[in-house]
Amino acid sequence: MAPIFSPSSSSLNPSSLLPPDFIPHTASGLPSAACYSGRLIWRRSKYKNQNSAIGHYSSEGHEPIYLGGELLGSGRREALVEMTVTAFYFPAMASGAAPLQKGQSKGAISALKRAVMGSPCQPQQVHVSVVGRDHMRVTWITVDKQVPSTVEYGKEPGRYEDKATGEHTSYKFMSYTSGKIHHVKIGPLEPDTTYYYTCGGHAAEFSMKTPPATFPVEFAVVGDMGQTDWTKSTLQGLESKDYDLLLLPGDLSYANSTQPLWDSFGRLVEPLASRRPWMTTEGNHEKESYLVGEAESFKAYNARWLMPHKQSASTSNLYYSFDVAGAHVMMLSSSTEFRSGSDQYAWLVTDLARIDRTMTPWVFVSLHTPWYNTNDGRQGDGEGMRAAMEELLYKARVDVVFAGHIHAYERFVRLC
Repeated sequence: MAPIFSPSSSSLNPSSLLPPDFIPHTASGLPSAACYSGRLIWRRSKYKNQNSAIGHYSSEGHEPIYLGGELLGSGRREALVEMTVTAFYFPAMASGAAPLQKGQSKGAISALKRAVMGSPCQPQQVHVSVVGRDHMRVTWITVDKQVPSTVEYGKEPGRYEDKATGEHTSYKFMSYTSGKIHHVKIGPLEPDTTYYYTCGGHAAEFSMKTPPATFPVEFAVVGDMGQTDWTKSTLQGLESKDYDLLLLPGDLSYANSTQPLWDSFGRLVEPLASRRPWMTTEGNHEKESYLVGEAESFKAYNARWLMPHKQSASTSNLYYSFDVAGAHVMMLSSSTEFRSGSDQYAWLVTDLARIDRTMTPWVFVSLHTPWYNTNDGRQGDGEGMRAAMEELLYKARVDVVFAGHIHAYERFVRLC
C-alpha cells in the first residue's frame, strides 16, 4: 500500500496531500499553515460500508485520530486544517484491525468536499491565568496581525462594561512563524464570580470564573497532558469537576521543537482553559532542541503561556509564585539552573521569606521532575534539584509538592 503522505516531510506541497474532490474555500488555494482551524464538510461516498471510518492525522509523532463511523455520510465537524494535517476517509477498515501507520490509508480516498476556515480575526487557543489577587490575564492567538490586543468583559452575557488593552508578541522557530499572541490583563475582578468576555473585538463570547478569596478552594492538578486519547479522557474528567484553578507542572503539548503541536494543544484545551485559570510551569518537552540559528530554549512556552513572574519578583517566566484563597503556590523549574548561586535559588529563598502564614496558611510547590518516585527507570531524575532545594522547603514547612514527569499516580506521606 502506497503512503499518501508523511507528516515528517515538511517540504511537501500541501495541495498534493488532498483528495481530488477537496475544494478549499479560498480562491487562492489551500489555506496556509498559519490558518489554524476550520470546519471540514464532507459528502457521502460510494465506498461507505459498516466498517468505514473518517479520521485525520495530526502532526509528527502522534497517532492518527479516528473520528468514528457515526460521521459517515454527509456532515461537518470542527477539525484541524494545517500544512501537515489533513483528513482522510478510510473505507472498509476491518473490525479490530491494527491502527494505520502514519501516511497510510486503506482503499480509496473520497471524503472531503471543502474546508471552511474560521476568520483570521477569530480568537483561538484562548486561556486565562491569575495575575495578583484580583486580576486575570487573557491570552489568545489570531492569524490576522492587525487584531487589537483588547478584551471587553462584564458580568452578564453580551454586556461588557469594562475594556482592557494589553500587549502582544510573536516568534519564529526555523521555518515556523506563530500567529499574533495577545496577552491582556483585566480587572480588578470580584472573587468567585463569572465574567463574560470577548477578545480583539471579535463576536465570539467566552466566560471565566474567578477563584474564591477564601477557603474552601479546589485545585485540579494535571501533569504531562500531551495530545492523546488519554488527554481526551483527562479533559472529560476535568470538565465534570467544579474546580477553581488548575496547576499543570510541565509537559503541556509535547511539542519539543515541532511548533504546530503548540497550536493543536492550544485548541485542544481552550474549552476548559478559557473558563478557569490554568497555572503552568515547564517540563522537558517544552524545551526546543538546539539547532543552527536557534539557541533560545523555551521560546514557544514563554511566548504562549505567560505567567505572573514579574508580580512575584522573578526574572524568569519559568518560575514564579502567586496567592489564591489562602494558599501560596510556588511554581519551580526543573529544567533551568536551580543550585545555590543561581537566580532561581536566590528567588526561592526570597519568596519563602516573604510568606505570611496568617494570610496564606497553606504553601504548595509545583515542579516537573519529582524528587521521589518508585519508577525503576527514573531513579535520580530529580536528585540534583532535591539536593539543592529540599532543605529550603523543609525549613519553610511547605505542605505539599506536586510533580509530573512520571506517567503514574503516586503520593507520599508527609516527609517533615
